[in-house]
Amino acid sequence: GSNRTGLVADAQCTACAWGMACTGVGLSRPDAVCRPGFYCRSGATSETPDQGANAAACPRGSYCPGGVGDPVACPAGSFGTSSALTSDADCDNCTAGYACTHAGLTGPDDTCSPGYYCPTRSSTNSTVLCPAGHHCPLASPRPEPCPPGTYSGATGLNAVTQCRPCAAGMFCGVPGLVQPSGNCSAGFFCPSGSILAADS
Repeated sequence: GSNRTGLVADAQCTACAWGMACTGVGLSRPDAVCRPGFYCRSGATSETPDQGANAAACPRGSYCPGGVGDPVACPAGSFGTSSALTSDADCDNCTAGYACTHAGLTGPDDTCSPGYYCPTRSSTNSTVLCPAGHHCPLASPRPEPCPPGTYSGATGLNAVTQCRPCAAGMFCGVPGLVQPSGNCSAGFFCPSGSILAADS
């Protein structure tokens, strides 16, 4: 479109404006807004263009609300697996156990580090330090409790083998303990790693 008069060639016309579409001929201004899921940088001839780099469906890893000239990157902590997304709510949350460390991703780009866990929508590979009484191996979506018969008062464990066996004379009756459950019952002996107060 162009609002100038006396033009004699197509080359004298102005390309359709940012975020807009010019769907007809002989226009003095754009006559449509680029639809959600599409971007219109320049020269769009449709509200849902397929014109290459200047006007097309929003690419994977981004979203396009209506009337935009450039795609908006899905934020860190998320990714976009489909094209033509219309809002950041359409971006997928980063998969638990993984991290999406920067904007514009089409899938997670990092794995959660040992000793940490990464819930859904993590943007770093060390989102949450593994709490006491638990262990978090590589790619942990949540902390795993130390099994019965073991405990740990330390944080950041990265393997179940780092959970300490309950000492002889003590018992650890439930998972996820930060200290032993207590002493063995009178008249009973509890070997190391006992689950019951009256083990034998």
